[in-house]
Amino acid sequence: MIADDTAIMKFEISQIAPAEYSVKWTRPSAYNISRRSFFNVGNTRIDSEARALTSSSTMLTVSFAHNGAEKRPQNFQFELRDGRRASLSLINSPFEDFTLIRTCSVADLGNWDISERYNRTVYYDSNDEVRKLFLDDQNDRKSGRLSELEIKKRDQLRISQLSKLIDDNRLKSGRDFYYAAFIFQHSETPQDYLRAHSFAMTALMRNEPDAAWIAAASLDRYLLAIGKKQIYGTQTVRAEDGAYSKAPSEDEIIPDILRSAANVPTQKELAASPSIAEPNIKH
Repeated sequence: MIADDTAIMKFEISQIAPAEYSVKWTRPSAYNISRRSFFNVGNTRIDSEARALTSSSTMLTVSFAHNGAEKRPQNFQFELRDGRRASLSLINSPFEDFTLIRTCSVADLGNWDISERYNRTVYYDSNDEVRKLFLDDQNDRKSGRLSELEIKKRDQLRISQLSKLIDDNRLKSGRDFYYAAFIFQHSETPQDYLRAHSFAMTALMRNEPDAAWIAAASLDRYLLAIGKKQIYGTQTVRAEDGAYSKAPSEDEIIPDILRSAANVPTQKELAASPSIAEPNIKH
């Protein structure tokens, strides 16, 4: 288990019978853990052997007896992801799954600094169904074959399909949440625009930098939908003659340093152009 390029824990798993495994757990003698990091990590290490385990073809459940840093038995579930990675979940714990990286059995542990906070990297598998919904969303807008009414009907179907995936907890990666933000952005209600913004923010939290623009655009669209002015200047309106212009905006609220981070036009660029759209995505 790696955090900030530092090995924090190691699990050595050996098969000793067709459905029986032994597991050795090496870790710091003391540590605290949060959703994203390890801290107060002691500088000595201890080992434990698994006392009970059950297994399936890709899953292993292990229970370690109380020993040193732990106040109660520790119950883990391992699930093999591919030849290099596995996920580790703490049973009956609120923490997201940890990612284990396969390495040689002599990986170094120790020399931890008790004053340091070791931030863990979380790996998420992306959902192909969410990606397909997004690609269909974009293709509908790029093809030129569908009327605006037909696209709206297909948007609602995609939102319904996406909502089912969300209810089933099928979105994991930052990319999943990024795609979901665009799908909700193409709804017609303020509530869904706000959902789009929330999904975009979650995508950013899960290390998806491309979500910066849709986070800004979805907030703009929400503000306009509730009768307020936009603040990033991402949204346009179409006049009766078909010409586009920027929707009402309070550009001065957001300084250029934040605009650059959000990948939206600066105040000077907004003033120079009556209509600015994101270059690669039709929104």
